[in-house]
Amino acid sequence: MTGEGKSNTTLLLASLFLGGLAGLLVNAYVAPEHSLRIALTGIVDFLGSDLFVGLLKLIIAPLIAASIVAAIGTLNSLGSLGRIGLRLMAFYAVTTTLAVLVGLACTLVIRPGYRTAALELREAREAELSVLRAEYDADGQRGAHSANPRSFEQYIFEHETQHQASANRQLWSRVEATRDTGIWTLIRTQLIAPMLVNPFHALSQNPPNSLGIIFFAMLFGVAALTLPAAERAKVFELAAILNDAIMKITSWIMATAPVALAALACSVMVKHGLTALSALLAFTLTVLIGIFLHSVLLLLLVRFLGKRSIPEFLLGIREIWLIAFSTASSAATLPVTIRVLKEHLHVSERVANFSLPLGATLNMDGTALYEAVALLFLVQVYGGLADTPATFTIATILIVVVMAIVTSAGVAAVPGASLVAITLIAASIGLPIYYLPLIYAVDRILDMFRTATNVMGDAVAAVVVERWSERSTDLSRP
Repeated sequence: MTGEGKSNTTLLLASLFLGGLAGLLVNAYVAPEHSLRIALTGIVDFLGSDLFVGLLKLIIAPLIAASIVAAIGTLNSLGSLGRIGLRLMAFYAVTTTLAVLVGLACTLVIRPGYRTAALELREAREAELSVLRAEYDADGQRGAHSANPRSFEQYIFEHETQHQASANRQLWSRVEATRDTGIWTLIRTQLIAPMLVNPFHALSQNPPNSLGIIFFAMLFGVAALTLPAAERAKVFELAAILNDAIMKITSWIMATAPVALAALACSVMVKHGLTALSALLAFTLTVLIGIFLHSVLLLLLVRFLGKRSIPEFLLGIREIWLIAFSTASSAATLPVTIRVLKEHLHVSERVANFSLPLGATLNMDGTALYEAVALLFLVQVYGGLADTPATFTIATILIVVVMAIVTSAGVAAVPGASLVAITLIAASIGLPIYYLPLIYAVDRILDMFRTATNVMGDAVAAVVVERWSERSTDLSRP
């Protein structure tokens, strides 16, 4: 990395640290209702989430379309496109499976749901269920001749729905809306349906419909390959020019990154602080240890499959990691990821432009790991209670592992979207969805780590596929 690149990374790290420290101080010493805290929250949210992340999201849709079409134009045949696509899909499947297995191993070894704090949560819930049971029995005696008697499970769900909706209406609404969704419904609605939409509608959605854009761009690029040489050259030249222009806009946006990262870090710490980590410390550590171990595995893949130096790779992705960590959005990080991999890691334009938009949509290693750990943790804590059919058995573990692998690919690349997949898996194993809010307190902070892992996985895939393609004719000039 050049001296300019190192100084820029140092500036971003300093901004992240200072912003987070300022947010922690405000969280600890300024009351939530104080005008200073309210004003500061508004300012940092505007500078970070509204302005910086908003500008990055502004260019995602045209960037995906232009980069994929331009990448297809640099391939020498449809066969080359197919081989690179198959290699990417195979690599994504392997690394996602590894991530889930690492999360499972960490959960089995650390046993976060059997630690003292978790056992206290379980005891408190057992006592609460006893009270609810007594209330339910009393209500049953009063309404013994009711035409529509409620089961105990229905009674608890209604009670918890009222409680959760008042505590966090927005998150609870998202969870409850997914309660009755099955795996095939998720595949149809989250993977297939988004691809079969009007491309202009896909471009205009907020957040953009990445799958719809990718599918149409690939279809358009393949069709362009079949045109006469002169017309084909014009199409791909226009896509390349558009892609270069968007990269220039990306560089302008990144000039504001130091201020934006400080604002994003400050916002997270002002709102969440570190208090929640103490109650869920074992769970948080399990996720972070799992992410660390999976990152080590990814680096080994870089070394042995990508034939790259690990220090060189880490230096190359520092800027990407910081942006992903701060924004907690793989999609928002995409413009930076494409630019950095081409400039610092010298990944060819055709591999970077083709693989990274796909990775930002389909390759979610950190998300898959988090889903597995979160669900197994909740089963450890609440499994076997009066309202929870789920228990910590081999069957439950297998269902969680398989569904975490499958659903992670359908999760939108935006903050908090993994809650949809977690809700789906919870319903399939008999874990009541009203237990999911237990992890809300640390979800946003852990989302930053898992998003950084997602983006790192995309970078690793690009490096490895680049190496594989160098050994074939896929990267030769047409």
